[in-house]
Amino acid sequence: MINRVEGVYEKLRDRFNALGFGYAPTQSGVEFALLKRFFSPADARHMLEMPMDQFFAAEDYANISGRKEDEAAEILDDMSKRGLIFRTRPEGQPPQFRLMPVAHGLYEFNLNHVEPEWYEKNVQHFGESWGKQWYGAGIPFYRSVPIHNEVVMNNEVMPYDDAEQQIGRHTVFAVAPCICRITTEMGGGPADERREICLVFDEMAEFYIENGIGRKITLEEAVRIIRESRELGLVIQTANSKASEIMCSCSLVQCGILKAAKFFGGAATAYISHYRLVEDREKCRGCGVCVAKCPMQSITLTDGNIARADANCVACGQCVDRCPNQARILVKKPEADIRELPTTLYDCYVEMQQLRKESGQI
Repeated sequence: MINRVEGVYEKLRDRFNALGFGYAPTQSGVEFALLKRFFSPADARHMLEMPMDQFFAAEDYANISGRKEDEAAEILDDMSKRGLIFRTRPEGQPPQFRLMPVAHGLYEFNLNHVEPEWYEKNVQHFGESWGKQWYGAGIPFYRSVPIHNEVVMNNEVMPYDDAEQQIGRHTVFAVAPCICRITTEMGGGPADERREICLVFDEMAEFYIENGIGRKITLEEAVRIIRESRELGLVIQTANSKASEIMCSCSLVQCGILKAAKFFGGAATAYISHYRLVEDREKCRGCGVCVAKCPMQSITLTDGNIARADANCVACGQCVDRCPNQARILVKKPEADIRELPTTLYDCYVEMQQLRKESGQI
């Protein structure tokens, strides 16, 4: 018999599993560690009352829940300040709120509160079932973009794939510590002094700044961070949307997203990039530079001393940039293999959910 407290957490888990790429149930129950750390039973009940897949104001929540508007506003403000739900403040309107998935959402919004007690359970959850969901939704929530235009044949970079140009489309900029670097270090992996590497823009940036999980920076600082990442040999990833509300740079050693792509895969990996890597066997001299520099650890030398990338290549372009013999180049995929980007990250989540429903995942 499930008691009422445990029952509300099961319902909360199921609600998160219905958002974005999901939050899978397990036999062991390890998924509840994260939820119980941040949600009280009352918080869970409140979230279960809130509408999905839309922005809503305190007035809307009051009408749904039967509470007075002042009480509804207090609940929403408190939960958003604790990173349990998202908040934006449109000019001339009351604050708007939205339920977000665990990732990108609850997980990143609590990067200042990473603790061994729940993090260890989170790693177990990732290995048991959650990791399979990250690229199992049909489309990814992050995609990789070329490190710069020159690594693509004829500089044929698609709209929304030029990282610096995408940054320039925004007006508010913030940088936050990378939660992958924080958790990697906590798990005994290599430490990285360059923690502030995750960029967020506009209303997402305002939320990060106001909640104290990111600091405001300039356009020039944001561009410099991406250029530094390029020089350090990292994969540049952005939200899978035309708006590119989030942009980060990492490698397989630290990045949970890249680990999910490599070790679990899924249908969404077909859309992880708009490009594919072409390797010229005649030009390759087997120097091994690309093997050492690949941030996905996806390149090996064959028996004939020819460099070959495996299926886990995310077309970041780092090997192209480093090859001394110009034996590698990114080429835009055929139009039939390119899926139109959702307009916003929120649209991406909704599209993910629809694809998961169609495939029987939810």
